[in-house]
Amino acid sequence: MRKFNIRRVIKLGVAVIVCLCIMVLTFRPSLELRALAKDDDGPRCTIHSARGTYGFALLGTLPIAGLVSTGGATTFDGQGNQSGRFAVITSVSVEQFTFSGKYTVNSDCTGTATLVISPPLFGAGTVHLSAVGTNNNTELKWLVTDPGIFVAGTLTKQ
Repeated sequence: MRKFNIRRVIKLGVAVIVCLCIMVLTFRPSLELRALAKDDDGPRCTIHSARGTYGFALLGTLPIAGLVSTGGATTFDGQGNQSGRFAVITSVSVEQFTFSGKYTVNSDCTGTATLVISPPLFGAGTVHLSAVGTNNNTELKWLVTDPGIFVAGTLTKQ
């Protein structure tokens, strides 16, 4: 009789939840990141709105590594530049990375980022993200938009 392995059950459960979330985001075209921002008349956000340091945790899957979790910090300079550090945890390793890149912010508090990761993350040297500011821009919801990379999470202003 096989032994009950709680770690395997937890990993499987997390993978199922991540897949379900990805399917909901993929197959509901009416659900956009913009819907998370307030519906105000007039501009609320500028490139300066994101200025500061944010801690983050992201979860998802990568084609090469499977289920991954990340945690780190990034600093937005208020001029469209950002940089930071993070760790990626897989079922077999923990690796450290740095990144730098450019970001944009739209008046509706949505935005994008293009980050160059060093060393390249499982073969991906550059990643692209979509974002939306929530809770008076003290939180940013991030979603990697590169094909085959299913990673999303929240950044919280420090």
